[in-house]
Amino acid sequence: MAPDLLQTLIRRVDYVHARRGGLALAVVGEPGIGKSHLGQRLLAGVGGLKLTLHTRDFETGFGPLLSYPTAPTWARQTLERALAGQSPDAVVLASAVSALLGHAAPALVWAEDFHEVASSERAAEFWTALARHLTHTHGVALLISSRTPLPEPFAEQRLIPLDGLTGRELLEAQAGAPLPPAALDWIESRGRGNPLFLLEFFRHLNRSGALYLDAADGRWRWHEPPVSTLPLSVEALIADHLSRLTVGSGAETLLGLWALWDTALPGEALEAETAAALSGLDLAQVSALKTLAHISGVRAAQTFAHPLFREVALRELPASLRRELARRCAEILEAAPERAAQFLIWAQWPAAKTATLLKRALKIARERGDETRVAEYYDALVEVVPAEQRAEAAMKAALALHPLHAERSLARASQARQLDPMNAGALGLCAHLLSTSGRGQEAEWLLEAAPDEIKAQPDYWATLLETRVNASDYSGAMRVWQEHGSELEGRPQLQTAVALARVHLGEFESAVAGIRAALDHPLDAAERVALLHALVRAQVSQADPLVFVSIAQALEITARSGLTAARIELLLEQTQMLTWALQLPGADAGAAEAVQLAETRGDPRLIARTQINRAECLVFLAKFGEAEDLLMAVLNLLGGDPASRHAALTQLSLTHLYLEWARPADALIAVRHARKAVRLGYEVHDMVLLAWLLSVAAWAEAAHGDLGRAEQLIAEGGALIEQSGQHATRPSYTFAQGFVLERQGHTEAAAQMFDNAYEQARALQNINFAERFGLEADRLRADRTSAEGRLAFFQQHELHSYARTALSYFPPDESEATPAPSFTESLRLEVLGEVRVTQGEQPLPLRSPGGLRVLVRLLEARLAGRSGVAQTELLEMLYPDDDPERSGARLRQQVRRLRAALGPQSVLRRETGLGAGGGYALGELGSDAEDFLNTRDTKLWRGAYLADFEGELSSARDVLVYGLRSAGYAAEPHDPREAARLGRILLDTDPFDWAALALTLRNLRQSGEIMELLSLYAEVRQRCALLGEKLPDTWEDFLRDQEMSVF
Repeated sequence: MAPDLLQTLIRRVDYVHARRGGLALAVVGEPGIGKSHLGQRLLAGVGGLKLTLHTRDFETGFGPLLSYPTAPTWARQTLERALAGQSPDAVVLASAVSALLGHAAPALVWAEDFHEVASSERAAEFWTALARHLTHTHGVALLISSRTPLPEPFAEQRLIPLDGLTGRELLEAQAGAPLPPAALDWIESRGRGNPLFLLEFFRHLNRSGALYLDAADGRWRWHEPPVSTLPLSVEALIADHLSRLTVGSGAETLLGLWALWDTALPGEALEAETAAALSGLDLAQVSALKTLAHISGVRAAQTFAHPLFREVALRELPASLRRELARRCAEILEAAPERAAQFLIWAQWPAAKTATLLKRALKIARERGDETRVAEYYDALVEVVPAEQRAEAAMKAALALHPLHAERSLARASQARQLDPMNAGALGLCAHLLSTSGRGQEAEWLLEAAPDEIKAQPDYWATLLETRVNASDYSGAMRVWQEHGSELEGRPQLQTAVALARVHLGEFESAVAGIRAALDHPLDAAERVALLHALVRAQVSQADPLVFVSIAQALEITARSGLTAARIELLLEQTQMLTWALQLPGADAGAAEAVQLAETRGDPRLIARTQINRAECLVFLAKFGEAEDLLMAVLNLLGGDPASRHAALTQLSLTHLYLEWARPADALIAVRHARKAVRLGYEVHDMVLLAWLLSVAAWAEAAHGDLGRAEQLIAEGGALIEQSGQHATRPSYTFAQGFVLERQGHTEAAAQMFDNAYEQARALQNINFAERFGLEADRLRADRTSAEGRLAFFQQHELHSYARTALSYFPPDESEATPAPSFTESLRLEVLGEVRVTQGEQPLPLRSPGGLRVLVRLLEARLAGRSGVAQTELLEMLYPDDDPERSGARLRQQVRRLRAALGPQSVLRRETGLGAGGGYALGELGSDAEDFLNTRDTKLWRGAYLADFEGELSSARDVLVYGLRSAGYAAEPHDPREAARLGRILLDTDPFDWAALALTLRNLRQSGEIMELLSLYAEVRQRCALLGEKLPDTWEDFLRDQEMSVF
């Protein structure tokens, strides 16, 4: 998949999201060509509501649209009927979904595998009807992947195989290192640009030993496999060899039977006699076809030689034959119900017969203690039991799925509650699952709407109390306890919840007393672990050294009793404790285990929590790139989640990451994430979390943002400390105050404040933070001796990010070291406007757009903290459609011209650290972009970023524009003319940036430039009218609309 295709699609979707039309696009290509990968990257690259579903789930996959309460009533009711299984008319359902999507716009729907439902008249009718509606619905894009073309009104985007260079990059990214040219040639000649086939051949050769990683030197080694093991290309094997096999009589039936059996019962051989009985062939025919399959390379031993062969064989099997073969398999295995049950998905037996078999399989799995199979059978039973038993079956499925898959459990519990509104157990389970997944407000609404008969039961108040604790509403939980505590005595789980609430409200002594009293009573393993975890929370808050004893006891019980969910929670807690105890490798190991365990649970929010935790460890270890990848993955995982603890923590961790990474652009990025964290923190009712959020945000604002905001956050944080008793955050606020004083010019007072933060953190035994705080005092006083002592401490305890900061402040052997390159003030690359190189503030006659593009790419790499840009990456960015050899020569020529015009040190060659082919770095040139990020001087902006490189993709534009926008808002109160100028530059960057237009209009009005205001608004209205976008008739109405939309 070419990067320019992805960017084209992103631009098309962004255009639609700007409410300038609708889009119905079919993404068509062969198996493995990258349709799903393209969809994932497209979803990650655009904003707005994003829905992903399989095309066969058209009746159930649009449930999130019901979360818009102001949507049209008829549309909501139609979708609700579909979700309840009432199957409304497909065209009517499409009309309803279109209306709901239009209400939720901007929105992107990515639907997978239309070719799988093309034969279904109802599904095909729905999707084509939806496409017809959406082409006339502003703000909604529908993209559907398929192996076959779609009917009108879909437009088509066909994916083509990768070119040779991109295919090699894909393989080497998978390998993690350069591959031998002979191996690349061998794989490329067989993969033929299909990404899936290329990767499958790489894995096959690695498994067979033909391609292996030499542990001695970390390089890949290759020896060509024997001729007998060389298959044709994967594509040829699937398309050609399978077709050869199915020429003979009965071959299609036997191939389909093998595919069914291997899929349903992996690892279990299908004996020839059984195959003959099931396929209707005689034993001789089966043996002959088996021999042919082995000779042709389709089969190996008792299974398919490649998983793709099985997949294609199964999908190509006619539906009627697939159903008949599955029924025969299920019937012949009826004496073994669990094995027979694996074929039911294809057999399509009558409901009663299916239910009978599933119940037999369920009984055996339950006796064996196989919780996973038990949950699967309960889940399958829901769809086949009589209607009057469905509510009970859904509840049983929800309970069985609860410890294994939270999302599926919630779906079944919701179904049980809808079918039986008086089912208090289903209500309680829904509330529990919602609150523990960060959706506490939804859980609260659900409980508020419960029938009065349920509210009259003590169990209701127990559920409400636990829900509020899970949702971090600790004050609300304690109100329930105070009002209904007498009804709730004798419940260990509630004692745990009450203790946690008290810990978070700063009532540590009463929390510990209550926990220890509860621990003296007989408890099961889960109850004891929960209480010990609550005790750990209280001991952490009191800096009690016995906390390590408590958590060790709890972890031991989880290991012995198989309490995976509780173990994950404890590992998250332990990671924080070991970090404070300066045991970073142990903390990271525990965090990694938590991530792995969370992935087995299938709960995206739990995965998000563990990844945030792991990312914090990686920041301390200076593995910033890995940490950033994890946190960005969390943002994608959370998607459009409402404000939650997880979302706030992600923004907090990103703030910390960029503060410590400290590349030129990171200051603005840190401030942006800090403000998002604070905004989310106010919506999450957790006083302890808010205290941490505000402390890190205060650091970001004080060091790089708005001093007024910083002082406000520090004052608010101090009040929170007094209110909650969470004194562990006090040193962080003192640390932030030091930066405020430094930026106000009080250097010695700032150094003293950093010293105070150091002393406060040491008193709380937070030694790692203490030394980091003290390092800033060393910087201000230029105290190398003290800093070197701290550096030794950081290195000893593997606090590599802090060591990196210390070395940046005090480079080693300063007197002998080669000084860092200093850019001559007279030679600058200017990109904040039309791109140019200046010397002595005069533009140089450098007229080569290609040369300027090279400089821009190298500058953006330096802004990102990279040592340079790999030659292959430069070639892909600058000459994506050229032959690699010719484009390499063009790049070398551009570099020679630049060096001739600007000096030999203007562009530097890098042979190491940028891949096998080396690369280039920007040399002794300064830049206005770096100056702006360091000084926030808006006079450096002459126009839009890269103004004369229209359509140029940029990795730095977002952060620079964010800084420009912040500067515009900051200038508005005291310099409206400058704010208006900056607003015009923002409009030049994005002509449909309504916030920038509002900023410009307000400040033109404020500065009395009414004619310019009228001219600008008329120009923008005319431009929008040409694209079908209507703006209000007057600028006053536009500003009023903008103010209302913000409100």
